Amino acid sequence: MSSWLPLSILFAAAAVGQPLVNGPVIIFMGPPASGKSTQAKMVAQTLKLPVLSAEEMIAANPKALSTRPGITGIEPRTDPALNGLFEAAIASETYRGGLIVDGYPATKDHIDHLRMLVTGGRLPSPVILQFDIPDEELRKRLGKKADNRFEQLLKDYHREIDMFSVYFPAATVIHVDGTGKPALVNKRVEDALRPLIPVKAGS
Repeated sequence: MSSWLPLSILFAAAAVGQPLVNGPVIIFMGPPASGKSTQAKMVAQTLKLPVLSAEEMIAANPKALSTRPGITGIEPRTDPALNGLFEAAIASETYRGGLIVDGYPATKDHIDHLRMLVTGGRLPSPVILQFDIPDEELRKRLGKKADNRFEQLLKDYHREIDMFSVYFPAATVIHVDGTGKPALVNKRVEDALRPLIPVKAGS
């Protein structure tokens, strides 16, 4: 994303209850080392939709996640501040026609906020594309890099997925086999999405 407007301005604009996004919202969810970020970029080219990633929001707004009084030691991707950053981002014209979301939501707090946006008419009900890969396959991909931090991220991911099904039952969930070469996984993803997400003209 090239630029960010002040949160106060964006929240004021969004407060009127108008839809922030008029196109499809596709949320890519997968465990660490699943390749979902790579797949998000590949699918974005086919569907002609921009990608909004948690990493992008974090990198563009470091002070929003590090200078709040009394809060320390929070992993950026699980920080509650991402709720505000996400809402501010989708209020921009960039995502008005729809978007692919990578890395958000990651906690119950995020899921609750996303559900509030949907039930309030600010977002359409999302399509969740979930990459299914056995834990052992993920460990093989990482090899020696599969350290304690990876194991914690994997544990967090499984909890995140369980929470989503409980707290956001209205979402459309598509399961995709995430094993194999990126090109093969990409074909599975696009085959799964095409019936639900029309490809824009010129693709």
